[in-house]
Amino acid sequence: MLPTFARPATAMQGPMTPSGAADSLEGGVRVWSRPFLQFWLGQTVTQAGSALTRFSLGVWVFQRTGSASQFGLIVLFGSLPAVLVMPFTGALVDRMDRRRALILSDVGATLCTLALAALLLVGRLDTWHIWLIVAANSLCGSLGQPAHFALVTQLVARREAARADGMLQISDAISGLAAPIVAGVLVSTVGLAGVVVIDLVTALFGLSTLARLRVPPRLFAGAEAPRQGLLREAAEGWVYLRQRTGLFGVLLVWAAISFIVELVTLAVSPLVLSFASPVALGSTLAAGGAGILTGALLMSAWGGPRRLVDGLLGAAFVGGVAISAIGLWRSVPWIAGGLFVSGLCLSWLSTCVQALWARCVAPGVRGRVYSVRAVIQGLCVPACALLAGPLSEGVLE
Repeated sequence: MLPTFARPATAMQGPMTPSGAADSLEGGVRVWSRPFLQFWLGQTVTQAGSALTRFSLGVWVFQRTGSASQFGLIVLFGSLPAVLVMPFTGALVDRMDRRRALILSDVGATLCTLALAALLLVGRLDTWHIWLIVAANSLCGSLGQPAHFALVTQLVARREAARADGMLQISDAISGLAAPIVAGVLVSTVGLAGVVVIDLVTALFGLSTLARLRVPPRLFAGAEAPRQGLLREAAEGWVYLRQRTGLFGVLLVWAAISFIVELVTLAVSPLVLSFASPVALGSTLAAGGAGILTGALLMSAWGGPRRLVDGLLGAAFVGGVAISAIGLWRSVPWIAGGLFVSGLCLSWLSTCVQALWARCVAPGVRGRVYSVRAVIQGLCVPACALLAGPLSEGVLE
């Protein structure tokens, strides 16, 4: 049975935890502070542009190949490189300024988008080019993801973690709600090239907000502690979690849920495209984004349940029922309804998990611990990418 994690984080800090005294500095920082709102706005715009390109690339490949397996390979190459190097990039994030790490990640992703634009300009874009570009983008994201998590926990108080994640879920919901609809229209009008231009503009806006962001000093002691080598520091995130069985149990539950959600997400797109248009697919996926947005608004206003693990398991049950119902009928409204409910529950789940992490993980090791979580969760993505295509084409409808 999983614990409720009602204790404060300092009660869970073992011998690897830096001194908790500096953690009290988080007390006066709220989600409504200017630095967090500036960070939130820039990342929201950047994510929206990236979501447009991500959706459009999938449609572009599927329309030219008609293969769900080729569609799934984009997800595979876009996730596996990050999974392989995340433990090391997480340790790097704990060594450096989190804002600069995120800037480096975003600059690399922008260069990947420029490469895509150049290939489109000369008319030489092929499927294997997309695989290489999304793989390079994944490597950039392996630095950006732990930096993003660690920077958020540095910008807001620990007690504000649930509300902060609710606002970040709003960003995801905006991407999930607007991007599929807008991208479905853009692909049919201005094509992939127009989408890439929009992505570049949003990326530059996000970089400009990060460049102007003023981050409070590190909110933990021991930031300048002697280094022990990158390999050993990368392993410390795993050791930290294994010493805290409650957090490790939550991680395994979250990984199982992520596997199911990712498999369904990959299967839904070829399913809808098999009997409907890209515009219909965009509207269907937007329903999932609407569910995430609804859940994010509720969680950002409420702050989440007191017993976070109970909230996590309850949302998992309801979301599982909704996901199971998606495949019963080949109907866009029916599938959209299932995605809405599952998106609502997924937003709830994510907020509970993020609040647990912010409450229970010591500030000085957040980059490494997040990387372990991202690796275990990330392994679900390439596994689903390999399974979704063959299952859709050879086993399931």
